[in-house]
Amino acid sequence: MNSERDAVRVDKGISGSGVFASIAFPATAVIGQIKGDLFQDERLETEYTFQAAEGFQLEPRAPFRFLNHSCDCNCEFDWMTASDWKGDPESVEEGSLGGLYLSALRNISPGEELTIDYNWPADFAINCECGSKNCRGYIVSIDEIGNLKSSA
Repeated sequence: MNSERDAVRVDKGISGSGVFASIAFPATAVIGQIKGDLFQDERLETEYTFQAAEGFQLEPRAPFRFLNHSCDCNCEFDWMTASDWKGDPESVEEGSLGGLYLSALRNISPGEELTIDYNWPADFAINCECGSKNCRGYIVSIDEIGNLKSSA
């Protein structure tokens, strides 16, 4: 498996910095592990922190801290253990508790920006500028669209 350093690069993206594929990724490919600092019961106010599990927040490290939102995203997060891994078995330690990985939802070409759906609750929705033809107009979970306040 290529290292994340060879497989992706950070450059100007949809909004600020973004993560771009340096190589092609087929659908379902694992692009890399999301590494960072995990905090419990703390509300960190940074642009990059997200809820990793109930009561836990993850402050990801580069390059994946720069993943931008798209309403028509090409990647998603997957929690995997060694027994889940379909690729290089050396990259996940047998018996480990697992880790959070970025996986391709569809084929991704070199130079394409890697994006995820932030799936924010309606209370935190902001205007979306992803530019996709399926843009919801707001960075919000599709299940929460009906809960948007008129001032979102």
